[in-house]
Amino acid sequence: MKISFINDEYSEDVHRCIDFCRAKDIRYIELRKIDGKNIANLEKQQIEEIAEVLRKNDIQVSSIASPFLKWDNDRIPADDFKFKIFGTNKECLDSLIEYANILGTSNIRIFSFLKNVFFNVKFFAGYLHKLDDYIEKKHINLLLENEPVCNIATIYDLYTFFRIYKFNNVFPLIDIGNCRQNVVSKQELDVVAQSCFYYHIKDYSKKSNTYVALGDGDMDFDYLLNIAKNDSFLSLETHTGNQKDFIKSVQILKDMLNV
Repeated sequence: MKISFINDEYSEDVHRCIDFCRAKDIRYIELRKIDGKNIANLEKQQIEEIAEVLRKNDIQVSSIASPFLKWDNDRIPADDFKFKIFGTNKECLDSLIEYANILGTSNIRIFSFLKNVFFNVKFFAGYLHKLDDYIEKKHINLLLENEPVCNIATIYDLYTFFRIYKFNNVFPLIDIGNCRQNVVSKQELDVVAQSCFYYHIKDYSKKSNTYVALGDGDMDFDYLLNIAKNDSFLSLETHTGNQKDFIKSVQILKDMLNV
């Protein structure tokens, strides 16, 4: 399995992240926020500069942790979730695809629009089928994450969605930590894992009702590692806001994998 991490969990400074990768023998990094800006809001020249420095240090981008579709389905956000996107969904996706190509990754994380009681899952699936066709020849995978503030929020949601709807280039991105207080069915997790090759790894304590360093919470990572494919990405996202928790979590994850 391949260890990665969301860069701003450690630092928004790419050079500091590179130093950390070299110190911990990590070859992959997932890009989300750099120098105060979401990756979707960076200029093309900045992306090219980042790609060049990563290549020089033999570090590969596992995925772009984009905010794509983490907004209401009838508007593009101005300030939601600390990113600003202007234009249409298609313009945003085209920009992300261009950035992915520059960075040498085929993976772009996506969401399912902000939670809405009127959410129509059939309409959403139809929309993803259109995107699936659009990216067919672009060598891009869209990774749909279970996200608490979005319509597909749990492992059960991923399970029911991908059990009914089939895609060629859209895959589930499993985040056990995002389930928080929800019960995770191992049967459902087994099914989703069959088509999943990318995981966000973070731990959650039900007792303290907060995210914690890896191993300090209630998430069953031993089971997850047993069912994950051997070539899967395990991308660390501690979500505690504490760099010490992140550094500890990296070591715990490496110990789990015996690397």
